[in-house]
Amino acid sequence: MIKIFYDGWALVYQPNSPAALHLLTLLAAHPPDIPAWIGLPGEPFHSLPQVIQPIRLPTPGTDWGRLRWEQRNLPSLAVQARAELIHLVESSPALLHSPHMLVSPAGFSSSDLPGQEYRAPPGFAARLSQALAQGGLVRIDALLWPADLPVPVTRAPVRSLPPVVHPVFAPETSTPGLAWSIQDDLAALDLPETYLLYHGPGDEPALHRLLDTWSWAASAIGEYYPLVIAGLDDPAQDRLAALLAEYQLTGTARPLPSLSLTALAAVYHGCHALFHPAEVSPWGDPSRMALACGKPLVGLETERTAALAGAAGYLVSPAEAYPARCRALGAALITVVVEDRLADSLSQAAWARAAAWRFDLFSSNLRELYRELERSV
Repeated sequence: MIKIFYDGWALVYQPNSPAALHLLTLLAAHPPDIPAWIGLPGEPFHSLPQVIQPIRLPTPGTDWGRLRWEQRNLPSLAVQARAELIHLVESSPALLHSPHMLVSPAGFSSSDLPGQEYRAPPGFAARLSQALAQGGLVRIDALLWPADLPVPVTRAPVRSLPPVVHPVFAPETSTPGLAWSIQDDLAALDLPETYLLYHGPGDEPALHRLLDTWSWAASAIGEYYPLVIAGLDDPAQDRLAALLAEYQLTGTARPLPSLSLTALAAVYHGCHALFHPAEVSPWGDPSRMALACGKPLVGLETERTAALAGAAGYLVSPAEAYPARCRALGAALITVVVEDRLADSLSQAAWARAAAWRFDLFSSNLRELYRELERSV
């Protein structure tokens, strides 16, 4: 019987990232009749299902630590567990790997897929990691892709799976009046009664793009609809605090710490709309989770975003010049707040869009895929 080995890096060092959220979805959907392990570089932020067996190898959360984890530690742990297949949630397979590998990519950039334009990250270790991953991606057994998104141009073999969100974001569990099991945790966050949500990339350029746009909307709506910011790691939160002061927006935006999965779902449920001026992550994307909670999406009209959101998105063309694009996005935020009829229409479209995302269908298709790969490994 095939044994699956999951990469748990994101659960330790990026607990609210698309990679972590997609991994938690995979673990929840994992077929109980297929043995599974997860490699962890430290203690995970989230609890793990009992059917998943953890194996820990302490590894620092630095660029060099990440490189060592991807290229040596994770494959070695998989061999130790006698697993035949490593399932990654980020496009970072080892260049020389013994177990077979598949990738369901979760992240805000598609440039790390084989065949896509290469954009080197800063730092030598990060650039080396990216370069080695490019070679490793060509050798993977499958690139898993949501069936409702445009298929990427890549040399990796692409396999489609049904779109999915974790059950805590699913329409049937995100209805008004639901007694959340984490009300005490949510109350401790002391969120405003009304707010907009940003849950996107936290690198330096992304934070500037966020605040360049928010500065156009904050004076009109920031007092009553502040921007709540989720998913940033500690360095990004520190940088955001400095930038908010620099932009004179401190009173209109509020970053959140890392949250449990149920607390994060409650934050989504309570927001007025999601602001996502970035590319859609194939898996674990905030836009998809917002739509599952019946929330309007304000963002950029990329091919993926348009395919995902449909009529539930208030989207702005990324082709406009940068200042004009920031103004247009700011105006879109204001419009979604002040025009109730539009917001209601977008919300209804979001519910309708998400109604087709069945967790049980994803789980059964994942099992079939693992069983099919068992015959080839």
